[in-house]
Formats: sequence, C-alpha cells, structure tokens
Amino acid sequence: MIKTVEQLNEKIAACSQALGDKIKGADSKRHIVLCGGTGCLSNHSKEIAEKFCEVLEAKGVADKATVNQVGCFGFCSQGPFVKIYPEDTLYRLVKIEDVEEIVEKDIIGGEIVERLLYEDPATGEKVTKQDDINFYKKQRRVALHGCGVINP
Repeated sequence: MIKTVEQLNEKIAACSQALGDKIKGADSKRHIVLCGGTGCLSNHSKEIAEKFCEVLEAKGVADKATVNQVGCFGFCSQGPFVKIYPEDTLYRLVKIEDVEEIVEKDIIGGEIVERLLYEDPATGEKVTKQDDINFYKKQRRVALHGCGVINP
C-alpha cells in the first residue's frame, strides 16, 4: 500500500518505465492494442481483441504477443484501430475478418498489411504511424495524453 508521496512517485516511475519498455519492445514481445472508445467498441473492437487472443493461441504465438484494449484514439471515422508495438504500426477500419491476416503477416511474418493502413486523402500515400497522419500532427494531447496507449 502506498502511504507517502515518495512511494507514489516511485510507483509512478516504475510503471512509466514498464510502459516505456513495453512500447520499445524491451520485453521481446509484440504488443497489440485496440481502441476501446465508444465508436470502436460499437464497431466490435472488443470482439476483435478476443479474436486476436484466439488466433494467437491457435497459431502458437500467444507467448510472443499481448493484446490490450486502450483508450480512444480520437479519429473515430477511421476506427476500429489496432496498433502494433514496438513498430508503432497503426491499422484502421479493422474487422474481425482481418485478425488472422494481421497475426500471420505482421505478428508472425513482420510484414505490414498495407490495405489496412491509413491513406492520406491529399496524396494517396499510405501512412504506417499515427504521428505521421495529418489529423494527429495538428494535435497536442494534454489531459488525454495516455489515450490510445494505456488501458484506462
């Protein structure tokens, strides 16, 4: 039990370090995170997360990847979102039917599933990382800085 500010600060530092290591892949695992915002949940992101768990188990790689629901990514028209760490690959408009392909091509094979990447409407260019999408480039999340990264 945390009883002092110092203990709280130590816990925060430890949790921050663990999250940073996870995002960087320091634990030698791939991490699959799915948007858990209202829009994505209504488009079956919870069922997609469950399907990821099933497929990872069936393919014998459940020990090499984790699956977590996180907060809203903030670009609801493009959801459900799936992000793969440590590469930071962002897939959009993911459906249950896409899960096996993502596991086989990306998680097992290390190949990006191009058809699920965001396409810049101005250039037609496929974008692999959330921070490279113009919609996000114009934002600086303050109160919601952990959304899309941590499980609320």
